[in-house]
Amino acid sequence: MAEFKFDFKAMNIIYNKYSEDTKITKLGEDRYYAKLPVEDSPTFWGWIFMLEDRIRILSPSHLVKEYSEKLDRMKRIVKCV
Repeated sequence: MAEFKFDFKAMNIIYNKYSEDTKITKLGEDRYYAKLPVEDSPTFWGWIFMLEDRIRILSPSHLVKEYSEKLDRMKRIVKCV
């Protein structure tokens, strides 16, 4: 399970992936929280990168670290182009 914070624009994508029965908590204006089952896979990371700044991984810490490392690699690739 992983914890996420996201905005309203990401909600439909989350519902499509996990179903409309997914428990989502409203945190404030346009901010939501959900705890979702995930599999650390290329499909998961494609989904995260597709959502760009509309979603934030809160836990577990190894996914947060991996996301940061992937972003750093992407930055280095862009600088080389």
